[in-house]
Amino acid sequence: EHRLARFFGAPGPVGRASGCGRDARLDPGYPPYDRLDLAVPARRSGSIQARTRIRIEEMRQSAGMVRRLLDRLAGSPSDLPLCAPVQLRPEHSDDADSEPQEPGNREGMALVEGPRGEVLAWVRLTAHGRIARAHLRDPSWLLWPLLGTTAEGLPVHAAAGLRASIGASAAARDG
Repeated sequence: EHRLARFFGAPGPVGRASGCGRDARLDPGYPPYDRLDLAVPARRSGSIQARTRIRIEEMRQSAGMVRRLLDRLAGSPSDLPLCAPVQLRPEHSDDADSEPQEPGNREGMALVEGPRGEVLAWVRLTAHGRIARAHLRDPSWLLWPLLGTTAEGLPVHAAAGLRASIGASAAARDG
């Protein structure tokens, strides 16, 4: 199974149980994970047991991260904003180093780590800051082809266990 997981680029716990140590929290990375001591658990066999162990290790790790983050917040003012306000249309600046920006559409993309793996989000905004287009890709898009190939020829009861351990979501694939 681990060769197929690598071939299909399996994300998240499925990929990490098959020797692929990718985790969007670290690569490309984003706060606060860039300041936390985060070790990505990995196995090589790609088995149902390996996927289960990865998920258990990740739950323990998540609990530890929550504790560390709460310790960092202790004594901090609770009314601090989580992030700076976003300005969609920049004001005029006298700064000689700033580049002039034309009004118009803006777009952005993000890759974040979800329970099943990497979630991709792309959005395009109009010049007025309204959403013009958006696309979300759930990791299940990458997991279903792997499941179909891996389950081929298995008895029904074994295929059901395989599907549950891979965690592909039918709802996330609809659309």
